Amino acid sequence: MNTYEHQLTFTSDLITNVTYMARSFHITADQPMQSPPVTITQNGSDWSITAHCACKDSPNVAGDFNEVCEGQIHTSNTGQVASLPTDLSFCYGVIVTFSVEETVYEVDLFIGHGGHDTQQPVWWLGGANVMNSGKAMLLLISYNQIAHILTISSTPDAFSFAFEPVQTPVKLMLSALKPMLLSGF
Repeated sequence: MNTYEHQLTFTSDLITNVTYMARSFHITADQPMQSPPVTITQNGSDWSITAHCACKDSPNVAGDFNEVCEGQIHTSNTGQVASLPTDLSFCYGVIVTFSVEETVYEVDLFIGHGGHDTQQPVWWLGGANVMNSGKAMLLLISYNQIAHILTISSTPDAFSFAFEPVQTPVKLMLSALKPMLLSGF
């Protein structure tokens, strides 16, 4: 069985490093992968994260991703899908280092890929620092407080992270959570 290269790009001038989280790769049973399963290269502010494996969707892999991300509010995707993934081919973790205003933040993010029976496979991004209640954000935490909020935007094969210093992090967070809080999620 063949393996393929599945490339996702993270784009931001704030990213200073991206590393694969060792032993975090989950793949559908009986599907091949290369060793190492993930390679990462940088070109300016673009970080190419490439998984080297076959692609067959499975609910088990989606379950692993959903569990580690802790629910729909902690995920975003490139397909503008409004729910958690039900089938993924593979998922894995990366540690992304951001530098904002001379402070360094290390964030664990989880990546999933699936939807191979559709026209356009979907990339998923999740983790405790991802917050999504209609507008995807990445929370940078310092001393158990939100220090900065980055907006997350996407294209079919990329996620971009941008710093928006327009509001205090707490006001922005509360305004993003307001619809969810009012609905009683």
